[in-house]
Amino acid sequence: MIVTYGKPVNFTLSTPFSAASWDHCVIKCYQLDSCVVAASPGDPIDCQLYNVNNIFLVEKLESSEDLLVAFKVENIQGVCPIGDNPPTFGDGISHGSASDPDGNYTYNISYEDPNWKFLLIVFGGPDVTYTQAQGLAYCQTLNATLTGLETTDERDFIANSGVTMLGPDYPEFAGFWVSGMRKPECYADGWQDISYCTGTNLEQFTFTDNYLTNLAGYTWDYQQPDRNSNGPWANCIQMWIRNEAKFPDEDYTLYPNGASDDAV
Repeated sequence: MIVTYGKPVNFTLSTPFSAASWDHCVIKCYQLDSCVVAASPGDPIDCQLYNVNNIFLVEKLESSEDLLVAFKVENIQGVCPIGDNPPTFGDGISHGSASDPDGNYTYNISYEDPNWKFLLIVFGGPDVTYTQAQGLAYCQTLNATLTGLETTDERDFIANSGVTMLGPDYPEFAGFWVSGMRKPECYADGWQDISYCTGTNLEQFTFTDNYLTNLAGYTWDYQQPDRNSNGPWANCIQMWIRNEAKFPDEDYTLYPNGASDDAV
């Protein structure tokens, strides 16, 4: 847990916890699999806990405000980091993981003055399945957006998170939905005569992620998109999750972890 000064400003729900001290509040969040942020005034303590699906923006404050906030993030360095704007420590991105009865999640946090933002939340698990429509609907219940792939860094974050979520015992590859649905004219009769509907051109898709300014994270799997070559039209975009450590003999040059595919 990284402690600093701030307050949640965009959230859907908080859970009060009767804490004897700020440390008690922070420890409680740390112990709960679903909690990612704890917040309270310094005095008197009024502990509020925020679950992974319920918080989106935290405002940075000065110590004079006496409003404390703690973020649950992962640190692979083995030592406490230093720098400005914890938990991102500058312009970096921090990562974390959480779970609730609906599934497992990974998320990242970035800093854009004066706020920390929970950007990508990846949800799923070895026993969780969604159609693309169900994934869209679930995002809407969280007041969130099914994400697109702005950069290869975002792609890799989701792909690596997927491997972690599925766990070492998952028997094979899996697909995670991302933003992208084929335009109607690109699967109607005569689509072959429309230039942007052919090949790997991403202009043949519409994207519900209105924050997308770049599509660099969409890197197609081998011989994809394949449209209706296997029967029904596959008009939604998914990302393949493949565990290279578990299946080292696969051809990951042609079929890399995180590559895109059009799917049903």
